[in-house]
Amino acid sequence: MLKGTRLSDVVSNHSEVSFSTHELTQTNEGDLTQKVSLSFYDYSPDSGKLKTVHLTFDYDKRENEYFLTDKSDE
Repeated sequence: MLKGTRLSDVVSNHSEVSFSTHELTQTNEGDLTQKVSLSFYDYSPDSGKLKTVHLTFDYDKRENEYFLTDKSDE
């Protein structure tokens, strides 16, 4: 099964995260799921625009790693 990009790879290449959250949720079956969300903001004075990229990673306990599951930008 193909997995998304590893969180550790993103952090090692782009350490300037603007905002981050870590979410721990318990399912109805009693299992815990973990999710990390990162946001990167880049303001361009030339255009006067703020570019935002949001990345979401879900934890895979078999791999002991977070993998990219969603990417959006503005």
